[in-house]
Amino acid sequence: MGNPIGDAFQGHGDSVTSVAFSPDGQTIVSGSGDTTIRLWDTVGNPIGGAFQGHSDSVTSVAFSPDGQTIVSGSGDATIRLWDRAGNSIGGAFQGHGNWVTSVAFSPDGQTIVSGSLDHTIRLWDRAGNPIGEPFQGHDYSVTSVAFSPDGQTIVSGGWDRTIWLWDTVGNPIGEPFQGQGYFFTSVAFSPDGQTIVSGNTDGTIRLWDRAGNPIGEPFLGHSDVVTSVAFSPDGQTIVSGSLDRTIWLWDTVGNPIGESFQCC
Repeated sequence: MGNPIGDAFQGHGDSVTSVAFSPDGQTIVSGSGDTTIRLWDTVGNPIGGAFQGHSDSVTSVAFSPDGQTIVSGSGDATIRLWDRAGNSIGGAFQGHGNWVTSVAFSPDGQTIVSGSLDHTIRLWDRAGNPIGEPFQGHDYSVTSVAFSPDGQTIVSGGWDRTIWLWDTVGNPIGEPFQGQGYFFTSVAFSPDGQTIVSGNTDGTIRLWDRAGNPIGEPFLGHSDVVTSVAFSPDGQTIVSGSLDRTIWLWDTVGNPIGESFQCC
């Protein structure tokens, strides 16, 4: 059983949609359906007040590599940057035609990637200027985007049952990965950049090589949609969260590590 450390963090007025650690592991950022972003210490004490600026649910939050800036995506179709005091940096990034579902910084912290229900992926500089044209390829909503560790490749997953790899100009790399009978909800690179993990609507987790070939068998354990997946920094462990209200740890062969974390 995964034992909680301390009590639940209380403060948001609606569903918590996204959480992330700062690079030094001392601060947590959270985004919520209440349209706000909050910072917390690792004991659950809020740091400062709620960040106010979005007019719809905050769907995705992430720290910059230096830990000094937070990026957020929202159902209001915008992206915002914030300092750690909750001050908006510049104006809202405008360009997507529907909810922004996923945002991430490049490893050097100078570029932001975003995915949207408008079927596109976009790159932005830190001033909110779009870089190049939208990446076109998905036939339906993009649910998750991430940079490779070297910053040269972007992975995206979507409700069209495909995963795409892209260069930073927006050219597809190879053919899209095809899901059979399920949609992709979350994608992430391994720390060496050679493997992609996906969370899927059929309750499975899958590993893929960069050519789009499945690695091994699906990870089986969740009983509902897997909503989020990530690799550990050493690449040896995968964590997954699900609508079944559990969190699982896995080795890279698909064996569960310990019991599921039960919550909520």
